Amino acid sequence: MSNADHLLVVLKPEGARLECSGGELEKIAEGWQGVVQWLRGGDFHHLSPVVNEVILRAATRMPTHLSECSINEWMKQASGVEPPTLDDVVDLGGITTALFRSIGFTQAADKSGALTEEGVRMLYGENADFAVNTQEVLDHMLEGPVQASYWEGENTQLAQAVKMTIRAGLNAAREANGQSKLPKRRNYIHVGYMHPEETTRFLSAITPARASSARHAGVRPPWQGPGPRTPPHGPQSRRAL
Repeated sequence: MSNADHLLVVLKPEGARLECSGGELEKIAEGWQGVVQWLRGGDFHHLSPVVNEVILRAATRMPTHLSECSINEWMKQASGVEPPTLDDVVDLGGITTALFRSIGFTQAADKSGALTEEGVRMLYGENADFAVNTQEVLDHMLEGPVQASYWEGENTQLAQAVKMTIRAGLNAAREANGQSKLPKRRNYIHVGYMHPEETTRFLSAITPARASSARHAGVRPPWQGPGPRTPPHGPQSRRAL
């Protein structure tokens, strides 16, 4: 499995604390179904505003981000995808889990808590916007807990379509309620590629926050179930995460 097959998903502070309304869930679910239908050659004359925003965003990024936003690759990777129902989902973490699983990804680890400055720099250190607005980005990402998850799978380009659909759906719901779209950097979710060793360092840069449920109580390896935290092959997991 190559580095590009490993996906790091980070819910930013405003995303980690977001409990989704019925309207937000509807916009995202219908939006993703529309994106998948469009990628499979469906009628493009009656697309929802969410789908139109995803298409526009992909088109503007494709010249400089072809490795993420190739429509041809999106079409290939969407061929066997079935959009999930979001009936039992209540927050953005549940939405991302359902959507990334539906496109063939398996979660390898997750961790929630306060991100350190080192962690922010690992995420955005090579980003041009971060170089210009370093303090603003740091203030934003350090203002509250984040929720990070590490995924393995092959449809990494389609993962960018998922990210764009989530953002477009949430913004569409805000506009339907008479609110403006969130500013550029407060866009709920980061999706990027990171080598397993770098991801281990990144997760170590998150300080676990006290939480009322095990879901937010720190690293949760894939073998962890409701019982004691014991790996299936002895005290040390075979996976670095």
